[in-house]
Amino acid sequence: MTANFVARQLGYKMSGGWGQGDTATNDYFRPLATFSERFDAMLAEIAALGFNAIDIWTAHLHYSWATPEHIEIARALLSKHKLRVVSYAGGFGITSPSSARPAGSAPR
Repeated sequence: MTANFVARQLGYKMSGGWGQGDTATNDYFRPLATFSERFDAMLAEIAALGFNAIDIWTAHLHYSWATPEHIEIARALLSKHKLRVVSYAGGFGITSPSSARPAGSAPR
Protein backbone atom coordinates (compact mmCIF):
# COMPACT_ATOMS: atom_id res chain seq x y z
CA MET A 1 0.00 0.00 0.00
CA THR A 2 2.48 2.70 1.08
CA ALA A 3 4.73 1.78 -1.85
CA ASN A 4 2.18 3.70 -3.93
CA PHE A 5 3.47 6.86 -2.22
CA VAL A 6 7.18 6.27 -2.89
CA ALA A 7 7.40 8.72 -5.80
CA ARG A 8 5.36 11.44 -4.09
CA GLN A 9 8.36 13.44 -2.86
CA LEU A 10 9.53 13.65 -6.49
CA GLY A 11 6.16 14.75 -7.84
CA TYR A 12 5.79 11.19 -9.20
CA LYS A 13 8.62 11.85 -11.70
CA MET A 14 11.17 9.11 -11.08
CA SER A 15 13.47 9.72 -14.02
CA GLY A 16 16.19 7.89 -12.10
CA GLY A 17 14.14 4.75 -11.46
CA TRP A 18 12.64 3.16 -8.38
CA GLY A 19 15.77 3.73 -6.28
CA GLN A 20 15.43 7.48 -6.75
CA GLY A 21 11.92 7.48 -5.28
CA ASP A 22 12.89 5.10 -2.50
CA THR A 23 15.83 7.33 -1.50
CA ALA A 24 13.71 10.50 -1.57
CA THR A 25 11.05 8.82 0.58
CA ASN A 26 13.60 7.59 3.12
CA ASP A 27 15.07 11.09 3.31
CA TYR A 28 11.62 12.61 3.82
CA PHE A 29 10.44 10.25 6.57
CA ARG A 30 13.76 9.72 8.43
CA PRO A 31 13.88 12.92 10.56
CA LEU A 32 12.28 12.24 13.92
CA ALA A 33 11.31 15.92 14.28
CA THR A 34 8.90 15.68 11.32
CA PHE A 35 8.11 11.96 11.26
CA SER A 36 4.87 12.14 13.25
CA GLU A 37 3.32 14.86 11.10
CA ARG A 38 4.37 13.23 7.83
CA PHE A 39 3.46 9.66 8.75
CA ASP A 40 0.13 10.87 10.18
CA ALA A 41 -0.73 12.70 6.95
CA MET A 42 -0.01 9.61 4.86
CA LEU A 43 -2.06 7.34 7.13
CA ALA A 44 -4.94 9.84 7.24
CA GLU A 45 -5.09 9.82 3.45
CA ILE A 46 -5.06 6.03 3.33
CA ALA A 47 -7.78 5.75 5.99
CA ALA A 48 -9.89 8.37 4.21
CA LEU A 49 -9.84 6.15 1.13
CA GLY A 50 -11.57 3.47 3.20
CA PHE A 51 -8.67 1.12 3.93
CA ASN A 52 -8.39 -0.62 7.29
CA ALA A 53 -5.22 -2.61 6.61
CA ILE A 54 -1.96 -1.66 4.90
CA ASP A 55 1.42 -2.90 3.78
CA ILE A 56 4.21 -0.58 4.94
CA TRP A 57 7.02 -0.01 2.46
CA THR A 58 10.44 0.12 4.14
CA ALA A 59 11.13 3.67 2.92
CA HIS A 60 8.38 4.97 5.21
CA LEU A 61 9.80 3.28 8.33
CA HIS A 62 13.17 1.81 7.38
CA TYR A 63 14.85 -0.69 9.68
CA SER A 64 18.21 1.06 9.17
CA TRP A 65 17.06 4.39 10.65
CA ALA A 66 13.84 3.77 12.60
CA THR A 67 14.45 4.43 16.28
CA PRO A 68 12.26 3.11 19.09
CA GLU A 69 10.62 6.58 19.03
CA HIS A 70 9.79 6.28 15.31
CA ILE A 71 8.24 2.89 15.97
CA GLU A 72 6.18 4.10 18.94
CA ILE A 73 4.91 7.06 16.91
CA ALA A 74 4.01 4.75 14.02
CA ARG A 75 2.17 2.35 16.34
CA ALA A 76 0.17 5.18 17.92
CA LEU A 77 -0.74 6.67 14.55
CA LEU A 78 -1.74 3.31 13.09
CA SER A 79 -4.02 2.85 16.09
CA LYS A 80 -5.40 6.40 15.74
CA HIS A 81 -6.35 5.70 12.12
CA LYS A 82 -7.52 2.14 12.90
CA LEU A 83 -5.09 0.69 10.37
CA ARG A 84 -3.69 -2.81 10.73
CA VAL A 85 -0.30 -3.66 9.21
CA VAL A 86 -0.44 -6.88 7.21
CA SER A 87 3.10 -6.79 5.83
CA TYR A 88 6.37 -4.91 5.82
CA ALA A 89 7.73 -4.79 2.29
CA GLY A 90 10.82 -3.50 0.54
CA GLY A 91 14.37 -4.33 -0.37
CA PHE A 92 16.12 -6.44 2.23
CA GLY A 93 19.42 -7.01 0.47
CA ILE A 94 20.99 -10.27 -0.58
CA THR A 95 18.99 -13.29 0.48
CA SER A 96 21.07 -16.23 -0.73
CA PRO A 97 21.43 -18.90 1.99
CA SER A 98 25.19 -18.43 2.29
CA SER A 99 24.91 -14.68 2.96
CA ALA A 100 21.50 -14.38 4.58
CA ARG A 101 21.26 -12.34 7.76
CA PRO A 102 18.43 -10.54 9.53
CA ALA A 103 17.64 -7.07 8.18
CA GLY A 104 19.46 -4.47 10.24
CA SER A 105 22.02 -6.86 11.69
CA ALA A 106 25.75 -6.43 11.32
CA PRO A 107 27.52 -8.49 8.66
CA ARG A 108 29.73 -11.32 9.87
